[in-house]
Amino acid sequence: ALRNSSGSDATRIREAITAARGGEADLAHIIACIDRTGGIDYTRERALAESDSAVAALAVLPHSPCRDGLAALAHLAVGRDR
Repeated sequence: ALRNSSGSDATRIREAITAARGGEADLAHIIACIDRTGGIDYTRERALAESDSAVAALAVLPHSPCRDGLAALAHLAVGRDR
């Protein structure tokens, strides 16, 4: 959201993060910025790509219950909603 927000929105987000002064109004504004800029969709896409990369990296390990568990964990991490 910060990268894709307008000047005033970006400034408000930065101030809320760096000053740790955030309150309900700042949080609501930041959530609105995230929604407007597609931040959740972008983050979900990045998480899926990282999960796929992690599972692919496991291919060098011998097949085992541990490897299967790590792959399942990678899928679970991006499959959950919250």
